[in-house]
Amino acid sequence: LLDNPPPSQYTHQSEHAHPHATSHVVGKGLREMLQGAAVVVVGSVVPWYEVLALENGANFTFTLEYNRVQYDHPQMFADIPSSYWANRRHLNSQNDTHTHAGASAHIDADGNNEDGKGEGTSRRGAHMRYISGEMQFDVGFSISSIEHAGLGRYGDALDPHADLAAMRELERLIRDDGLLILALPVGVDMIIWNSDRVYGPNRLNMLLKVPPPPPPDRS
Repeated sequence: LLDNPPPSQYTHQSEHAHPHATSHVVGKGLREMLQGAAVVVVGSVVPWYEVLALENGANFTFTLEYNRVQYDHPQMFADIPSSYWANRRHLNSQNDTHTHAGASAHIDADGNNEDGKGEGTSRRGAHMRYISGEMQFDVGFSISSIEHAGLGRYGDALDPHADLAAMRELERLIRDDGLLILALPVGVDMIIWNSDRVYGPNRLNMLLKVPPPPPPDRS
């Protein structure tokens, strides 16, 4: 999905940029997935992946980040997790839609779906349909984010299972045939307090809901 060195306009890194953010640009497979897509980015202070998605044809991006970020761009939106879920519950309680919850469709520049029957008149209108849960995102990026959940490093509440809960929420945010690009540290199962988790065979299988491997045969 990712291929080739980045073009020169993406090679500058700020002091806050992710250390691997400029090592690749989008390859053909991901570029096709991004065409007209609604994209969610989890954990992003500097909008490198948001810009990457829009540059490759995404319709809009929505960022969930513990730190409050604000973008002055008509295709970029952001919220903090607590506010997002509160807004979603509020919108769901007032939403008397006839559209099946969780349905997905590409949204054009006027906020219409691929059949031209969208209820929105702008990207912002389309974006609200995703916040309410009426629509699911096509593509998600979670780059060095989930491993920090529930450790309190970024002001979040302590919760030993927050990373697993975050992964389940991502599954609900992204459509079944969508794409999640997930990057996290792997190695021996451990917690580096209160920085992050390292995912070994046990925790990684729990995160991805993969059955654990059978115990070794010691006979």
